[in-house]
Amino acid sequence: MFVFGAPSLLVMAAVPYLWSPFMGGSLVFMLIYVWSREYPNALIDIYRLVSLKGFYLPYVMLALDLLLGNPLMPDILGMVVGHFYYFLTVLHPLAGGKFILKTPFRV
Repeated sequence: MFVFGAPSLLVMAAVPYLWSPFMGGSLVFMLIYVWSREYPNALIDIYRLVSLKGFYLPYVMLALDLLLGNPLMPDILGMVVGHFYYFLTVLHPLAGGKFILKTPFRV
């Protein structure tokens, strides 16, 4: 996943509007997005105040970054690359398409 995500984020960072000095947060957000799609019914506690399903975790983290005044572009880029990865590895093959990104082992 990281072998796909890191070059994809670097290609996106080549666009001047999408450039960010540090793309590590985007890579982490990509991982969170893919995890939330794999385990949508897992229960997550945020600061022991709010309990929500795993499906909503990336959106809640995006809202928290908005409330805290952090830039949203790296998070959105991570979500886009995460969705693209999830589409190529799970959704497209389920719809009858070819395995474009075949991973060595899936649990």
